[in-house]
Amino acid sequence: MEKKGKRGDLHHINKWRKFRIFLIVFLLFNLIVFEALYLIYGTALQSKLQENNIEYDEYGGWSNYPPELGSPVATGFFAVQKLNNRWWFVDPLGNPFILKGMNCVGYTNSVLTTEKSEFDILNKYSSKAEWAPDVANLLRNWGFNNLGEWSDSALYGSKYNLSRFIAVNVVGCVGGGCSDITEPCTTDFFDPSFNSSADIWIKNQVLPWKDNPLIMGYFCDGELFWGQDWRTEETLIQAFFMMEEVAPGRIYLLNWLVNRTESVETFNSIWGTSINQWTDIENLEYDDFRPRNDQAQLLSDEWAQLCAEMYHNVSSHWIRKYDSNHLLFGTRYPDLPSDHILNGTSKFVDALVHSGYRWEPRIERLDSIIPKLDVPMFYHEFAWESMETGHPNAIMGSPVTFTEAQRSLGYYYYLEEFMRRPYALGFAYFSWTDGKNTQFIYGEGNGFISTKGRPHYKYAKIATYVNTLLEIWHIEGGTDVAIRIFDASGYIGLIAVILGIIINIGYQKLWNTKGGKIKEKMSRFKPKSKAIRILGKIGKVLLLICFDFCLLVAVFVPVVYWMWLGPLEPKTVFNDLFYYR
Repeated sequence: MEKKGKRGDLHHINKWRKFRIFLIVFLLFNLIVFEALYLIYGTALQSKLQENNIEYDEYGGWSNYPPELGSPVATGFFAVQKLNNRWWFVDPLGNPFILKGMNCVGYTNSVLTTEKSEFDILNKYSSKAEWAPDVANLLRNWGFNNLGEWSDSALYGSKYNLSRFIAVNVVGCVGGGCSDITEPCTTDFFDPSFNSSADIWIKNQVLPWKDNPLIMGYFCDGELFWGQDWRTEETLIQAFFMMEEVAPGRIYLLNWLVNRTESVETFNSIWGTSINQWTDIENLEYDDFRPRNDQAQLLSDEWAQLCAEMYHNVSSHWIRKYDSNHLLFGTRYPDLPSDHILNGTSKFVDALVHSGYRWEPRIERLDSIIPKLDVPMFYHEFAWESMETGHPNAIMGSPVTFTEAQRSLGYYYYLEEFMRRPYALGFAYFSWTDGKNTQFIYGEGNGFISTKGRPHYKYAKIATYVNTLLEIWHIEGGTDVAIRIFDASGYIGLIAVILGIIINIGYQKLWNTKGGKIKEKMSRFKPKSKAIRILGKIGKVLLLICFDFCLLVAVFVPVVYWMWLGPLEPKTVFNDLFYYR
């Protein structure tokens, strides 16, 4: 009789096998449940769409809008108006318009490469002239009405009636700006040459579009450095202090600090320094201006607001001098900035704009600040990614899901929650195609079109329903949304864990009782050749390694993203505490 050890008998399955079974159960359960939810909510969206007969004009404006919105004013250009206490774009024909933009719609696969596009679906298109009409129709059919940033010029013009924005380079007038957006750099907005040079610089960029009704408005630069953000903990006070001694911005900063502080003693208590007189400020170090308390942080925020006001005062003045027909949106913030920066920006723009690469729009913070500013806002970038696309999804920081079904539900949840807010004007999605290996993007499954040129039809189907219902959700208002993807993910994940444990226990008992007989039967079919047996074992090990690697990636990458960027959001908490305070 064979003795049993402390860890069980011969047929006791090892820990890794149990864990593998648990992962398989967890993954399959998520797949099945989210596919079911996709079908349920897809049917519900389709039904709601049939109940609301929405018609659009040639620009994508809501032509059969209800009387409760009153009478929007047609200006011949895009405008922003408050209708029945809710903000709307109004298109050139005078119809309410929700922005539904798509970034990077190009014949090349990505704006960051010069390679020929892989969007040639089944090698159908040999030129942009053949490609453009089909893509324009596809965008319209999927509910999009705007060409976002970095889109191909072949789609411009009245032929396709797709509105778009113009990006104006303002800091370039004094040689400012960064060659790499991941590296912070600062422009001296207090230099008199910044204002004088911006005149001709902006004039040449704006005048060609003055009378074009398809232009919605102007962005000014993108992802400029405004202090503590995802790139660095450096503040604008530190950045300006490190400028040359004769720099106007540095001189202005030091005078501003003296005027904002009651005395040298107060200054020392705020910054933790030990200067004896005001002239000693010149001898301080970079690290002396790192905010270590609330008072220092407040001064850093106020200086950032002053910089935002100087920048937007110059840019808005010259843009509106040469083009009073179109809207002005200011700079494109990489995330929702501090209240001080928003205050400094809102005085000069028609709408605020920032990117929103998060699991959910920051509704509580938006509700607390945007109504006070009495200015609307929209997202110029946001995205959802899925492992099902076959990409590693390792760079962008967008929410990463298991499947296209779960990604579709995330798109649905995100936009419904945002568009029910009275200040919401719409969005531009990033991006049209999945990301390829480029300087900034490495294999991101965030697009509507795969790198092989095939549409992600499941994602596009839900997006079509959602895009067509945005007007209804916006006019309805409220805060209740049909599905909260994080709550669903959390509950489904918890159930999957419990189910995985139960099945593991059952499998272990089954293996202990039946495993010996199974092994005995399988041993009868062993090859006689030792070499073949060795090759078989090697093959089995390699297959298991490959299978386990794929399984771990499929399960743990989305789970890590859930923990880091999703419901728990320690990274978001970190950003709120240290970046955009």
